[in-house]
Amino acid sequence: MLLRAPDFLKDLAWKRVEKHRPNAREFIRLSGMIDFQRTKLFPSSAYSGLLYLNMAGREEHGEIEPQQRRDLLEQLRDELMEITAPDTGQALFSNLFFPEDIFEGDAVPWAPDLILDAYDQAWNIRTTKFAIPPGEPVSDYFFTKTIHKDFGWHSKDGILVVSGKDFSARADIGTHNLLDIPATLLHLHQVPVPEDYDGQVLLEIMSEELRDRPVKKQAGDSDRVFEEVNYEEEESEILLRQLRALGYLD
Repeated sequence: MLLRAPDFLKDLAWKRVEKHRPNAREFIRLSGMIDFQRTKLFPSSAYSGLLYLNMAGREEHGEIEPQQRRDLLEQLRDELMEITAPDTGQALFSNLFFPEDIFEGDAVPWAPDLILDAYDQAWNIRTTKFAIPPGEPVSDYFFTKTIHKDFGWHSKDGILVVSGKDFSARADIGTHNLLDIPATLLHLHQVPVPEDYDGQVLLEIMSEELRDRPVKKQAGDSDRVFEEVNYEEEESEILLRQLRALGYLD
């Protein structure tokens, strides 16, 4: 209620709070800019569930030494897994993963340091605005729409639909990884699949002709050097607006 109150009521409330907790308002005030000289952990965005350590040697103002990384991540994982919903007692997170649990090889150094999995939890519903549910729940991810606002979240399980002469009409697709789709498309268009790519070609869904065609491979790109791009101020602002519109930034 304090967040929606008029400014004079907010000031009055803060004055009462600060009688008992001096400087409380300044202490909890949030900034859009991270102070990396005081930060040990930061998220990639408010909704992603991807956490990064402020690592020395990797970040410009790194605070965490590489030898501290594993112990700190294990401590974070254990403490986060103990957090439960006060009304149900259910754990807030289904699981927490280290990058080595999900990624392989050269992808590991580029991955988040800790990945929070809450997709299976009923609380993990996102809306374009902070709002109450717009209707009766249809499932863990969808509600009956009673107001004209987006309300929902991603699911772990997607739907793959294929059609055309290049695919088998009687194929049992089964369960696969999202990474398999790019590999399959490369094979479909006779483009070699990088050897260090984790996805597999879904040969079982293809026509007999394509299924029997050998999968071409090409050497990986592990030695590639990523160049730093310096944007002009106007270009940076345009990019930030686009990222905010997509929900990657607050």
